[in-house]
Amino acid sequence: GDASPARQGASVGGLSDAPLAETPQSVSVIRAEALREAGANSLSSAVRSEPSASDFYNTLGYIESLQVRGFLLNNALNFRRDGLPISNHAPFALENKSSIEILKGLSGIQAGLSAPGGLVNFTVKRPTAQPLREVVAGLSERGSTLLHGDLGGRAGADGAFGYRINAALEERRPEVRNAPGGREFLSGFFDLRLGDGWLAEAEFESQTSRQISVPGFGLLGGKVLPPPLDPRINLNAQAWSQPFDSRSLTGSLRLQKLLANDWTASVRAGQQRIRTNDRLAFPDGCGNIYPGMCADYSSDLYDYRSENERRTMGSAEFMLRGELKSGSVRHEVTAAVLRVEYDERFDPTQVYDWVGQINALRPASLTPNASPWTSPNTNRSLRSTELQLADVIRLDERWSLWMGARHTQLDSASLSTDTTDRQALAYSQQFTTPWGAVGYKPWQGGFAFVSAGQGTLMPQPPIPTSHTRRPAKSGTSISVSFGPVLSKRVLTSPSWQSFADARAELRVPPADARERSMSLTTTISARVGQNPHRFRPSGVLSGRWVAARGRRSYTFPRRMAANPDIHAQVLIVDDDRGHAETLA
Repeated sequence: GDASPARQGASVGGLSDAPLAETPQSVSVIRAEALREAGANSLSSAVRSEPSASDFYNTLGYIESLQVRGFLLNNALNFRRDGLPISNHAPFALENKSSIEILKGLSGIQAGLSAPGGLVNFTVKRPTAQPLREVVAGLSERGSTLLHGDLGGRAGADGAFGYRINAALEERRPEVRNAPGGREFLSGFFDLRLGDGWLAEAEFESQTSRQISVPGFGLLGGKVLPPPLDPRINLNAQAWSQPFDSRSLTGSLRLQKLLANDWTASVRAGQQRIRTNDRLAFPDGCGNIYPGMCADYSSDLYDYRSENERRTMGSAEFMLRGELKSGSVRHEVTAAVLRVEYDERFDPTQVYDWVGQINALRPASLTPNASPWTSPNTNRSLRSTELQLADVIRLDERWSLWMGARHTQLDSASLSTDTTDRQALAYSQQFTTPWGAVGYKPWQGGFAFVSAGQGTLMPQPPIPTSHTRRPAKSGTSISVSFGPVLSKRVLTSPSWQSFADARAELRVPPADARERSMSLTTTISARVGQNPHRFRPSGVLSGRWVAARGRRSYTFPRRMAANPDIHAQVLIVDDDRGHAETLA
């Protein structure tokens, strides 16, 4: 089974190898076993066990987005794969993921460029010590099929060569009508122990997917929530509807050297290429009502086609990590340099052409225009160089200081594809995002901390157009946590282990901004006996106050809209394999 909550670790924090329960960060880890037991087949379903995270306009057949603590994550900046930046603008595959790590709160020390809310890191499956041969076949009542193979093991003298291969074929027949899809997936992870402390790793994953998209309904008259309708209705059901399709290839190389005194040096390089065809018969507004639908469920229908979208992400990182001692004081030092290059390239024009009106209750076939209206695109590029320095100072067995900073050099540019009006925008910017914490262990298994840090507030999209602002510091985040400090045997029976976490966070913006945010997260977890049953009630309350141009508002994440006071969730797992921990 997985490690106990007190010993479970995660790499997304990036500062120490200490267990999550002894780390002054708010991190959740959702293991692959939990995803399988929950039947998760998408990123949205994978994060349902995490109360502070939820989906954001995750319509079937399109790219999924997440929000954490009410803040929308940036698909180009807030996602990592084994610690290296990736774009989330590709369908998510679970087959080769060993866990999903969610860092909640400002992430300026882990990522110089990222939206507030946190980071999501996908860890991939490694070679197994023992031979692994696993085949999974699935069949649903509507005809969806899945065939997945997972092979792993080691070979050669003393198991010097390791491998892990995952392959999947899937045909999707979802509940919604007229929305078939399918995908093909292949991944591999290989390592080689070269001797004398050297380790080489190479891995890749490739996926081709296609799916007819299912657009969402709108408010009737732009104001009224429609009553429940047939959930199988697909408004994108024209004879000329085409699937959203995506081809993605991601891979990385890593070379690590174990130095003297347990210091390690590593160099990594990653590359990601995504090509998509975004096509949809898109219901969007109704006459002068926008957004929404007419009161009789009518909607304008547009022929939308953005073909041959290309997104590439390249990254390279050098990291040095080790320990220094001065008497009884121990330093855990991390120094790293990260280079990121991200590009978005589009065809000169995209189609967005009004075709006519449809009605959700009375399907009708429309004919697209032979010469549709087109509009120019914008090509964008982003370059960043980031320097990270961090030091975890262990003063004694109880007290620890956590300090670090990341300096970012950003260069960003955009260029319109309109040959008659070549609008261009470019800028360069530098900023430093510090972070620090004080931790205290009152007893074994207990941990309390106070932390403060800064992050960045990136515009959407993160790369400039004539309508976007430059990135800005999002202010200071101050966290106070009692962590598992309440875990000291709340019951006298030695078979019980209990952990509690209560955290409050306040973000204070810089002087030139007028935004406040607050979040409160609580989690309680218990283990009973040797065959553990986990009962975890948990909840999150978060939102933002915004004051601008004389207007004031308070917004909750969509997931909490039906219950603006608090969102709560209960998770019961029968064994130790599938627990998604939220304790640090």
